[in-house]
Amino acid sequence: MLRHKLLQVLSQLSRKEMTRFREFVYSPYHNKHEEVRALVDNLSENHPRFLEGRTCQRRNLFQNLFPGEKHNQGKLAILFTYAYRLWEEFISLEVAKNQPGGQSVFLLSHLRERGANSPLFEQSLRKVENALEDSPFRDSRYHLWSYQTAREADLFYSQQGKFGKDNSLQIKQDHLDRYLLSEKLKDGCEMTIRKKILRVEYQTTLLEPVLEEVRGNWAIYGEVPSVAVYYQIYLLLNGAHERYFEVVRNLEANEGFFPLEERQLLYHYLQNYCIERINQGRSEFLAHSFQLYQLQLEKSLLFLNGFLPEAHYKNLVTIGLRLQENKWVQDFIHSFRNHLHPGVAENAFSFNLASYYYATGQLDKVQELLLRVEYTDLRYNLGAKALLLRTYYDLEEDEALLSLFDSFEQYLKRSQLLADERVQSFRRLLRFTRRAMVLRARQDFVSNAKTRQGIEALWDQVQRTDPIINKEWLVEKVEKLKS
Repeated sequence: MLRHKLLQVLSQLSRKEMTRFREFVYSPYHNKHEEVRALVDNLSENHPRFLEGRTCQRRNLFQNLFPGEKHNQGKLAILFTYAYRLWEEFISLEVAKNQPGGQSVFLLSHLRERGANSPLFEQSLRKVENALEDSPFRDSRYHLWSYQTAREADLFYSQQGKFGKDNSLQIKQDHLDRYLLSEKLKDGCEMTIRKKILRVEYQTTLLEPVLEEVRGNWAIYGEVPSVAVYYQIYLLLNGAHERYFEVVRNLEANEGFFPLEERQLLYHYLQNYCIERINQGRSEFLAHSFQLYQLQLEKSLLFLNGFLPEAHYKNLVTIGLRLQENKWVQDFIHSFRNHLHPGVAENAFSFNLASYYYATGQLDKVQELLLRVEYTDLRYNLGAKALLLRTYYDLEEDEALLSLFDSFEQYLKRSQLLADERVQSFRRLLRFTRRAMVLRARQDFVSNAKTRQGIEALWDQVQRTDPIINKEWLVEKVEKLKS
């Protein structure tokens, strides 16, 4: 029972949510089974640490629920099944409660289908329309709910034979267009990001007509936040580099029209763009990215379910170190450690502290910290290997470096998730670092002229090649060979 899906989903509830679920189970409208109530009572007392101790082990749990009875696994399993179904119903209602626009549409649909009299429907319609107008958000869901509301109004008035009375059909079409454009552009941004990271392809049949529609009617759509913001970000992600500052200003001006989760996503797209530009050798985007992160910290946009995602934690450390904000980074690594999810905190802290030690020249501490990292995550595996590569090179531990070259290359060959371009950028790092290592090792045994020729050739090739992971570091090492 410790692995039952019911315990998994309940462990993710907050204490307040667990209490509400217990109250839900006690409602006779939803549940009349006393034994299910007893089970949920027991689980509520042990929430969320179901895996600790022996209380929730099947035999102990059965004895708590049915004292003196012979253990019956089937009977216990039935209770878990009923409780899980109640959880599904509870979560559905909780989600619906936080979607007032959707609930209002259901109400209008019910009134229309039951043939409610005209004043009652119209009164409810005005209430829904006023609520939508008062909403601070103008995201795609706003347009979806507005479309659905206008649809119900149009159907109602059609049923009443009042074709000339209202403009619901036009309102319906306007919001349908805005919803479609918003969602297509949003998905276009997401597909652009994923294609650059993973080996995937997408069909985008209608995307080009959508872009043409917005481009040709910018006077209209430039005033629609959910269309304008995603349109500009899409263009930026697909090569309109001159728009960067305009896009940032436009997002800051319109971010209040989007709910928190979507605001976080929009800034995430800009961060991805900055990181891509950094990887292309545009070092000025280090400062732009750092400013974006600080802006998000000020606006409390970096947290997810109360925790700082490890990706943000790592990126802030990486960018801060490259900008030589070492004191800020050291304070950040330690002060935000407790804001990480407990399941990833130790990995993230060890890896990023190792990065800090490397950047500040404390190379002897790097390998020790990396040994604490569990390489179940693709990003940590790649990041740790690249950091070890730099450490071994700087310590001139050539045997360890040669071994790492082989294991790193094998790892890249086996990986099925990395996009081809990303694989190539890591392979370039390996290839050029190996050549730098060989040139450095041969300096004492080969004529100066031949060594210089090899270094100049490497320098020229590194400068002309993009992208290369850790290119800035590689350039620094080849420059040192030239001196």
